[in-house]
Amino acid sequence: MDAVTPRQLAATVRACGLYPPAAAAAAEAAVADLTDLSVAADHLFAAGLLTDFQHKKIRAGRADDVFFGPYLILDKIGEGGMGKVYRAVQA
Repeated sequence: MDAVTPRQLAATVRACGLYPPAAAAAAEAAVADLTDLSVAADHLFAAGLLTDFQHKKIRAGRADDVFFGPYLILDKIGEGGMGKVYRAVQA
């Protein structure tokens, strides 16, 4: 995946449908002019629009870990010897 921009992240969060449209739209507008994805993640996390898992991944420079094809990864549920299980929503 290409580098994720703050605008793309906010649009994906809005499109997933998990959050009130007004809150998602306000957060999207707040990060629209930002270029630093970590700062945008801080804003979205403070607004309650990113999970702790997503926030930590983005702050660690691993934004691609919160996307899997058309899915937005919300949290890691667990892992075992053969794989990992994530909670996700189709965005």
